[in-house]
Amino acid sequence: MIGRSILIIVASLSLAQLAEVCPVAAYAQMPNATSGADNAASGASVTQESSQSAWPRATESQIGRLVAIHRGQTTPLPGIDQRADVEVCVARSLHAVDPGNRTWNPNDSRWDTMRTVISQDCAAQSDRIKNKVAPVVTKTYFDVLPRSYAAHLSSSEADDLIHFYESDMGRRYLAFQERLAAASMQGAARVFNEKTVQDLRAATPDTMEARVQILRLSTSMAMLIVATQDAHHTGGDSDSSGALVTRLMMNVTAASQGDELDRIGRAYASDLHDFGTFVDSPAETDELRALHEATDAAGKAIGTFAMEVSPELNGNLKRWRDLYRSLPHDEAASSVPK
Repeated sequence: MIGRSILIIVASLSLAQLAEVCPVAAYAQMPNATSGADNAASGASVTQESSQSAWPRATESQIGRLVAIHRGQTTPLPGIDQRADVEVCVARSLHAVDPGNRTWNPNDSRWDTMRTVISQDCAAQSDRIKNKVAPVVTKTYFDVLPRSYAAHLSSSEADDLIHFYESDMGRRYLAFQERLAAASMQGAARVFNEKTVQDLRAATPDTMEARVQILRLSTSMAMLIVATQDAHHTGGDSDSSGALVTRLMMNVTAASQGDELDRIGRAYASDLHDFGTFVDSPAETDELRALHEATDAAGKAIGTFAMEVSPELNGNLKRWRDLYRSLPHDEAASSVPK
């Protein structure tokens, strides 16, 4: 089990890779649909200047208390005890088998065989992630996090964060984050679902804007927003730093998990202003920088296992495509529009 802030590692990489084959990706380019996400990704009042020059720095005791708080947030990493992760893997892999097929038909009988084979491979991949990848990623994350806190937080900021997290408001905020993380994971599981596309088309701009503003308060999204802004202020390209991925992720989640986000919004309606004030505070901005550094290190740790878990690299995709081409083609089913 691992803290909620690391969820973005797998989620962002997966969505970036899926953009070309997922029809939802085009939605990120629609002006009305992306206005809220664009504002969140590029208009947040965040600057690169942190309080790194402020002294005294956060103490070892303060850092230990903050790390313990994040260890207590037990949202699992995708792939660990998550059936949804296998579903995402199957959906992504099915489309990857025949990506050039513009009339991709789920009723083609070949997909029954392919789904069975791919499900077995995805389940095996999930086990590898759980038993081999996750322990390394978790250790990397929590090895780096204390050092990142030491680099970014002053003692007064650490006190502010601890005081907030241990308050009634802070406990509600952490529960709010848990619900947002769960909704984001469920959204990832439905990214290829046809209903997601329908939801994207049906949602009004105002509805999407309200949901995106809630998502902007999530630790994972706020962390990316701060990193994107920092890259922009140092002359980096904001899209390559994560703005495009952030917009895509928020739009997909806002559409596919709209009902849950609406419920979260109603449940925490009286708290949202205070949550927003906290997320935009100097102390939390610097904490988000620390969380991003730890998350980035954990992401690099995941990269060392790419050969084992990537179908493109471990031979699974080639094997699936060979099997797909060898199966009898159901001409009647293939003629049925999707």
